This record gives sequence, C-alpha cells and structure tokens, in this order.
Amino acid sequence: MYVPATKQTPPNPLLADVPERDITTPSGRRLTLVNPAYMTRQVHEWFKSAYGVTGHITSLKPVNPVNAADAWETSALKVFEKGAKEISSVETINGEHVLRFMRPFATEKSCLKCHASQGYQEGDIRGGISLTVPLKPYLATSTNHVNDALLWGSALWVLGLLGLMVGHRRMKQMIQQREESTQHLREAQDRLRVMYDSMLEGMALHEVVCDANGQPCDYRFLQVNPAFERLTGLKAADLIGKTVREVLPGIDPKWIERYGRVALTGESCQFEDYSADMDRHFEIAAFCPRKGQFAVTFSDVTGRKRAAVALRESEEKFAKAFQIPLYAISITHLENGRFLDVNDAFTSMTGFTREEFLTNTSFGLKLWVHEENRLHIVAALRAGRPVEGRELMVRKKNGEIITVLFSARLIQLKDEPCVLSSALDITERKKMEEALHHSRAAALNMMEDAVATRNRAEQASEALRREVEERRKAEDEVRRLNIELERRVHERTAQLEMANKELEAFSYSVSHDLRAPLRGINGFANILAEEHAKQLDEESRRLLGIICSEAGRMGQMIDELLTFARLGRQSMLRGEVDMTALAQSVFDQCAAQATGREIRLKLHPLPSARGDAAMLSHVWVNLISNAIKYTRLKPVAEIEITGRADNNSGIAYCVKDNGAGFDMRYVKKLFRVFQRLHAETEFEGTGIGLALVQRIVQRHGGRVWAEGRVNEGAAFYFTLPIRKDELERQESD
Repeated sequence: MYVPATKQTPPNPLLADVPERDITTPSGRRLTLVNPAYMTRQVHEWFKSAYGVTGHITSLKPVNPVNAADAWETSALKVFEKGAKEISSVETINGEHVLRFMRPFATEKSCLKCHASQGYQEGDIRGGISLTVPLKPYLATSTNHVNDALLWGSALWVLGLLGLMVGHRRMKQMIQQREESTQHLREAQDRLRVMYDSMLEGMALHEVVCDANGQPCDYRFLQVNPAFERLTGLKAADLIGKTVREVLPGIDPKWIERYGRVALTGESCQFEDYSADMDRHFEIAAFCPRKGQFAVTFSDVTGRKRAAVALRESEEKFAKAFQIPLYAISITHLENGRFLDVNDAFTSMTGFTREEFLTNTSFGLKLWVHEENRLHIVAALRAGRPVEGRELMVRKKNGEIITVLFSARLIQLKDEPCVLSSALDITERKKMEEALHHSRAAALNMMEDAVATRNRAEQASEALRREVEERRKAEDEVRRLNIELERRVHERTAQLEMANKELEAFSYSVSHDLRAPLRGINGFANILAEEHAKQLDEESRRLLGIICSEAGRMGQMIDELLTFARLGRQSMLRGEVDMTALAQSVFDQCAAQATGREIRLKLHPLPSARGDAAMLSHVWVNLISNAIKYTRLKPVAEIEITGRADNNSGIAYCVKDNGAGFDMRYVKKLFRVFQRLHAETEFEGTGIGLALVQRIVQRHGGRVWAEGRVNEGAAFYFTLPIRKDELERQESD
C-alpha cells in the first residue's frame, strides 16, 4: 500500500526496482509504497518493547536479509509446504528456554507486485510469522506455583495470538489505504485518457531511432489518439510498434531530422508544413516528454489553404468576367455614388478615362441626362429591388447622348452596400427601330394611295387601266417594304434574345463565382471566431456573427437561384416513384434537424406517381420543411400528408399543418420568386422554395395551390397526371 513519505516511513530501498514505488497525487502529495513485511515488523517491535515477546516474519526466499529464517523456522516452513497449519515447541536459545510458535501465510494477488519476480504464484506458501516467548521468568518460579506458571504461559500464548490478530488488522487497514490510493490514481489516469481521446487535434508519441553515430535515422510510433487516425487516415493497429519508414517508405528525411532534434535536445518547435504522402497541410507542435522521445500535436489546415487558393481563383474569374467587352460594367458606392471600379467597355462607351471615374461620381461627370432616373434606381436598390433592362439616356464626355439598356443590383463589399451595374449601348438599335417605324408609316401611306386609286378606277375604267400598272408597282413596293419590315423585326428580336441570353449567362457566371469567395469569407470568419474570439470585444463578436450569418444566407440564395434557373433546362428522367416512401424519407431528414421539438406526422398511403424522382424530392423537401418551420411556435406540431387519385384531374397530394398560416388575400404571392408573407425575423427563408415547387410541378404537367388562415395552419396541394401519354404531352409542350 502507499503511505505518506516521512522520516518514520521513508522510501524502501529494497523496493527500488518496483515500478511506481514513489508517486505524486494530483494534489501534489508524495506517497511511497510499503509492503506487509514492513508493517508486521512495526507490530513486532511494539510487542517486544511492551511484553518481551519477539515476533519475526520470515521466508525461505526473503527480499530483506533481516527476514531470513533460522534453522527452527526453516524446518517449520518446509513442514508448512506439506500442509501443516501451525507449529510450536520449547527450544533452548543461548542457554535459555523459550516457547516458539509459528503459523504460515500464503501468497495473495496483491503480494505479486513485489514478489512475482521470485517465482511465487497466487496460493503458494511464501513464509510465516513466528513468536518467541522467553520461559526464564516462569521456570524460576517454584514448583508450587506450576499451575500459575502454566496459566501465565497460556495467557502469554493468547496474548501472542491477539498480537497476531492486531497485526493482521493493522495490515488490512494499510492494504485498504493502498487500494484507495491506487483507485485515486486510476481515476486520474482515466480522466487524462478521456481528455486524450476527446482532443480535436491529432496527437502521437514516438521514440527516436538513431544510427551507429547517434544521429536520428527513423522514429517509432508508441501511441496515437483517435483524432490522429481521423486526420491522417492511418489506423493505430497498423502503426504502434512500427517505424515511420515502414509505414511511409517515401517520407521526406526532413521530418525525421526535425523531430529527432526535438527528442535529443528537448527543444520544442512549432511550424506549418505540407505532407506529400498524405496530400495534406498540417499545423504542428512538437515537444520532448522524455529523453529520446517526442510528442506531436497537429491540426489539418488543408481546407484553409485550399480556400485561400479558391478565393484567388474566384477573384481572377471575376476579374475576367468584369472585363467582358460587350457590357459596360461598373461598381459604385451606394451612399455617395463614388466609382470603385469600371471595365474597359465602360470607358470606351462614355469616353472618360478610368482615372476620371475613380476620382468622381456619376453626378459629378454629368452622365445622367435625366437625374430623376438615378434617384429612382437608388430608391429601388435601397428597397431591395434589382433593376433589370431599363432604357436610359446617358451623356458621353463629348456631350453626345446615347441610349443604354441598364441593369443594376445591390452587393456587399467590405461590409458596405455597393452597386454592380451593367449597360449595353442600344443607340443604333433605337435608330433602326425609328427607321422601321418610318418605313411602316410610308407603307401605310402607299396603301392608302392605292385604295384611293382603286376608288377612282371604279368611277372610270379608263383611269383604272392607266393606274393598274402603277398599283402593281405600288403593291410590289409595299410587299418589298413588308419583307424588309419583317426582316428588321426578326433582326431586332434576335438581337434582343442574344442580349438577354448574354445577360443571363453573365448573371449566372457572377452568381456562380460569388459562391467561392463567400465560402472563403465564411470560413475565415469562422476561424476568426473560433481561434481569436477571446481577443474580440462583445460588439466585434456580434458583428462577426452577422458576417457569418449573412454570408451563409447569401450563399443559400445563390444556390437556390441557380437551382431555380437550372430547372428550366434540366432534362427529366421519368420513372415510377413511391411517393409514400419518398415523403417519409424527406420528413425523417427534416425532423432530424428540428431537435427538441414534438412533431406528429400523420402520413396516409399515397398513390405512386410517374416522374423525375429527384425533382419530386425537391417538392417534398420544400413543402415538408415549410410545415416544420411554420409550426415552430406551436407546442405540438401536427403535419398530415394525404394523396388521392382521380381519373379526371390526376393525382392530388396535400401537405397540411397547424402552424402560422397566411392571409388568403396574398395567396398569389406565395409562388413568386423572393415573395414572402412573413418577416425574416419571424421565419427564416429566401422566398424561392415555393417558386421551385411550382416550376417542378408544372414541368410534370400538374398545378399547385394553397389554402390557409392566419394562426390556424395552411394546406399546400399539387397534382400530377395519372396517364403516361398526358405526362409526355405536357412535357413536349
């Protein structure tokens, strides 16, 4: 057992080779290991001083020479090995008669810590305890007092037994104290093990392998934590006891040299490096816990590195898109109208240099022919409405007035509202439209002249004959003008379609490439919040939280817009769809994200449908997630899903809830993009989900509608054709 290390109980030198002979508790108290022999000797010394009775703990193979057996004890121990329980006799020691008594003791499991190295096993006779009682005081008494002597001898014999019992009790207490100390130590080790296994950073312990010259040439894995396995993909079972050259034969020698220096010099180091074997970037700290060993803690920063590369690539793509020669593109500050950047097409269209733009505003350069147009655009952007395809008059540097097709939307740069705008010069197109209008008027005039000629011809056949040739010529000219008019109309229509497609492609490219820098912004903001939160005050942490939230919201809006845009071009993979299983699966996924809520689903058997399973999954995700979201304020959310087949109207499905509901006066807004009936502070969302539902259902040849009452819930319906030929007809339409 372990006892406090004091002058009375100093560390036992005979136990120096026993592991953990001396330990220090978590509170800093020093303990030393004592064996039962030591405690028994303490009891015997007390008995000898008090009663003159000599006690001796002995063994045929003693650890301490003091415990060596004499001839009588050796003979008794050999008899004990044959099964005897006790031995006593009267002997003569140094010419004096003494009573000797001895009992054996067996090897217990707790004894093996100190005596296993001597070959003992549990249950073996390890030794015994002998008592030597001097008989001289009793033999000197007269013969008349023999009975008294016998009585006293018996009393002494009983006293010896009592001494053995007291010694046994004391030894038991000391063993119990030792077990309690061992239990405390084990609990501390368990706490350290939990911390070790729960670390997010990888950690490993190694020992260095040196060559004949004492230089590090390899190192061996001794221990790794679960985070090490997760971050590296290597399993502890494949590592422990092996060297790094066995596990990673192509390892760069710089790692062995660097870690070997830590293990041999004891100097810690911290660095960031790339492992080609694992294709990972790591942030590493190494230290020396013991001479010849080193421990490392590390975290995978590959995502951060790749995010930085993706951010650079995204910026390069945006720069290329910014310089599209067809559109004049500019970025201005919403509050003061100052130009932040313009592309070459913008300078070419207006005649101003880039330096003139960057040091001025549109008002200062007098670009706007009608200032009220600028005020209307700014007001629309402040209200969250983008400007698309508005015809405006713009003044060039030389004073020339041109007509442009103008589009603008609000963006955030460095947490400030800015305007991304594009302008397409349509001056020539407007001139062609005017020429076309004049040609059409001339043709109408010629037709009126022809009609007048025909009236005059009816009055005089002679005049009719003279005018026939002229009328034919006039009709030919009208026909030619009509053909020319149609040609110009087609050309103008094609130009408009091309401009719309190019603008759609540009918007798609900008929206698509904005996702990468948004991920970078969100990632770096999260790193800042996790690693430097203590260095920020409360307001800074609040603003950082807003950055993360808004970046995530903008990313979600971009993703949903792209999904909405792709639905118009995506081909459909038709097949039989188990709508009951699909609805149940979607509900399980959505409900798993609403932890802590009581949600009751009543799912009726649903008719199967024929359509695109992936698209129909989007329909269920939006309708069921909306039902879960808008019942959030109810103690118990109740959602019911039904379906019914009708040969006339097809298959009708319904998702009904007891949530917030809506005002039926605004039901037409539900399925429009970015139209929401609830504030963002009440229920989060982008306003695209139901528009996506309507587009998917219409592509399947069905329709969608909703019913609801405020605070009484809502029901959303959609239908799908029941016949295959009708579905194919709707798809071809």
